[in-house]
Amino acid sequence: MGISGLSVVMATMNESESIEKVIEAYASVLSKIPFVTELIIVDYSEDDTLDRAMAARRGSLEVVSLSMRRPGRGYALRLGVKHAKYDMICLADGDGSHDARYIPRMLKAYVPGSIVMASRFPPLGWSEEHSFFHYYGNRIAVATVNFLFRAKVTDITNGFGIMSKDVWNRLSLDSDHWSFDTQIICRALKRGIRIIEIPSFEPKRSGGRAKLNILDAAWRIAGRVLLERITR
Repeated sequence: MGISGLSVVMATMNESESIEKVIEAYASVLSKIPFVTELIIVDYSEDDTLDRAMAARRGSLEVVSLSMRRPGRGYALRLGVKHAKYDMICLADGDGSHDARYIPRMLKAYVPGSIVMASRFPPLGWSEEHSFFHYYGNRIAVATVNFLFRAKVTDITNGFGIMSKDVWNRLSLDSDHWSFDTQIICRALKRGIRIIEIPSFEPKRSGGRAKLNILDAAWRIAGRVLLERITR
């Protein structure tokens, strides 16, 4: 596969109820991957999420912790990647929605120069977090992206995936908030970067509260898709 190491970059925000289980799960999976790994936690919390995360470290897992001074999932992941020391990166959330068990499957599906993303929508995957507006709003957004960019993707908002640092740099990502995941997909399609999707199941949240504001996210995603379509 030609991978020398994997940096998992995880964004967290007020996840004290579930972060310990999440870190333990990632530590278990990463310990079985046949090359060096690290977990970079980028945190913007008002609770003790980061302390609990660091206390939950297991085995020889290398954990790097970063604290942010302003919110934004996209900002968090971009900050984390700046500190990543390995050639392959995995983007993840710390709320339990991104199951660590899919990381080996994504690595198996990976081909050089591609992006591998986990999909939570039919015909590939599913999510217990789907509400009526979340499901059909995403279906409309996906259909729009596929039409505008002549693509065949199934999920543009999950953000759980792997890519090389070279591909990451080619994307030149600058979104800070909910449109970050959509920007990844749109930029990849514009630059001719292959997107490989694998089936995934997203379980219901084990703790904490959802940070997503549907109306805010909808406007940001719609604006991002249109902006990416009319710019190079």
